[in-house]
Formats: sequence, C-alpha cells, structure tokens
Amino acid sequence: MIAKSAKIKRYDQRINQFRQNRIFSVDQNFFYKELNGGEIRTNEVPDAEESRRFCGDIWSVEKEHNKGAEWLSELKYEVKGKHSQEAVNISIESVRKQAKKIPNWKCPGKDVVQGYWIKNLTNMHDRIADQLNNILMGTDTLPKWLTHGRTVLCQKDPRKGNAVENYRPITCLPLMWKLVAGIIADQMYDYLEREYLLPDEQKGCRRRSRGTKDQLLIDKTTLKDCKKRYTNLAMAGIDYKKACDFVPHSWISECMEMFGVFAKKHVAVEVVLNFQWRGTWRCGCMEFGIKKCGVLVLKRGKIVRCEGIELPNDEIIKEVGQEGYTYLGIVELDKVKEK
Repeated sequence: MIAKSAKIKRYDQRINQFRQNRIFSVDQNFFYKELNGGEIRTNEVPDAEESRRFCGDIWSVEKEHNKGAEWLSELKYEVKGKHSQEAVNISIESVRKQAKKIPNWKCPGKDVVQGYWIKNLTNMHDRIADQLNNILMGTDTLPKWLTHGRTVLCQKDPRKGNAVENYRPITCLPLMWKLVAGIIADQMYDYLEREYLLPDEQKGCRRRSRGTKDQLLIDKTTLKDCKKRYTNLAMAGIDYKKACDFVPHSWISECMEMFGVFAKKHVAVEVVLNFQWRGTWRCGCMEFGIKKCGVLVLKRGKIVRCEGIELPNDEIIKEVGQEGYTYLGIVELDKVKEK
C-alpha cells in the first residue's frame, strides 16, 4: 500500500509539473499567481493623509552617500582615467528600435499618447530624434509633462488589510519618457559591457538575466533537499526598504563619473538623475526592513523554534512565522510545512 501510494503521489506531481510548464509558457503572470494561491481582490483603500506621510518619509528626504570612505578613495585612484564614454546621440534608428519595445495599449502618462501611435507613425521618428537630442544637449528645455507620473497604490496582501505599508506604488509614466530613458540606458549598457565594467556575479539589471527566478529556484531547491535528506539548515531572508529607490543620487552620479559614463558633460546626466515627479521623487539611504526579514532553522528536515538574530542596533530579526516567508510575492516553505 505504501509503494502504491508513493507511485500515485509521484504520478500526480508529474502531471502537475507538465500542466505548470504549459501555463508558464503561455502566461507567466498567471503561473506565479497560482503558485501563491491565486489572487484575492478587495475594495479596501488606505487613508489618504497617512499615505502621503508614509511616501513623503521615503521620497522627500534627500541624503548623500559617505564620500569619505577609505575604500572609495582607493577605487577612484585605481580606475582614474581608464574609461570614457562618448556623448549620447539619439538617431532615427535608435528611436525605431526602442519604439518596438513599447506596448501598444498600456496605460499612458499625462500626454495620453498610446504606444501604438509612437510605434507606427514612423514619419515622426526623425522629428522625435531631433527634439530629444536638443533636450539632451541643453538647446531646448525639458517639458514638465515629460516627467509627470500618476501613482496608483496596489495592495500586496489582502490579509494584512489597508495598512499603508501593505500597498505597492505603481507609477504610470509618459511613454515618451520611457522612450528617451530606454535609449540612454541601452547606450550606457553597451558601454559598460564593452569596457567589462559589469561583474559576472551580478544578476539584477542585466540583459538576458533571470536573477529573481534564479533566487526562487535556489531557495526552493535548498529547502526541498533539506527535507528530503533530513539535513540541518539555518537561513535568513534579508529585506531592504525600497532598495532601488533608496540609492542616493549622489552615489549614482559619482559612479558614473568614476567609470567615465557620459564623460563629456551635458544635460543627459541631469535628465537621467535629476528628474522629479511633481517634486516628490527623491532618493535617501538604504535601511533594513525588519518586518520583512526572517530566520529559519531546520533540524533533520523539520522546522524548529529559534530566538532570531540580534543586530548591532539591538533590533531582532524574528523567526519565520507559520504563514511562511514571501519573496517577491511567492510564498516560500510551502513544501517544507507539509507533513
């Protein structure tokens, strides 16, 4: 009976694997929602004033990086004068290439121009290239509508209610801004690859890289192996508060200067770094999100209680709760919790 039961279980798992592979090839968004138990919709909204205060504490506090760090001085001396990128030039070909990546009917920004028209009105591409070049070189001023975004708060976990920190801000930006930013980013990326400035270990913000999926697969494989082989394991999930938004602009600007990105100074650097969305978008410094950190200890494949990890500032990273640990919307520990 035990052998028959194990055979049926393996058969069901194999059937489910084939079905998930088909879903993944057709609709990845639906696949990840299904892994997380489906999507629960709710009409709860956060308090408006509390939301403004919460977002203001994140985006309206401008900070700078530590310019006096010893390692930074050594790095500057090591790379000084070794790298230099040519000035940005937006051609008709670059406009057409980037326009192909724009979705046809996604929600536009304040200009209300859909991607379909930018993509298919090819006779306007030479005019767009000329105007963008004039803006980058400082001949024309940057129009305010180009950097105006509309932000929508999307709930992360319906079970946590309408707490402000339970909402993810999604900003709808003008497609024309995405066009110029994409062209600048492509030229910057080509330069970084050509000069071998991107480390091989870097998974995020790289072309043809699946960094997030790699981490999810590594986590799930490690936990599955621990349970199957009855081994011991101690691991921790670390979260940074708004990791991408909290990188100071001063640090990005200094990195670009050190490695010769846009070595010939012009307005392109200001367009990339010094934009603001109605005076609210600002970067601060990186901090731990203690509420989203978690510690997990397993002995012989079973979860055991632990006291957490005490940080130098006397804060405690608590153990992972019964609901599991959520990494980018995907619940971990689902297989480990099975009896």
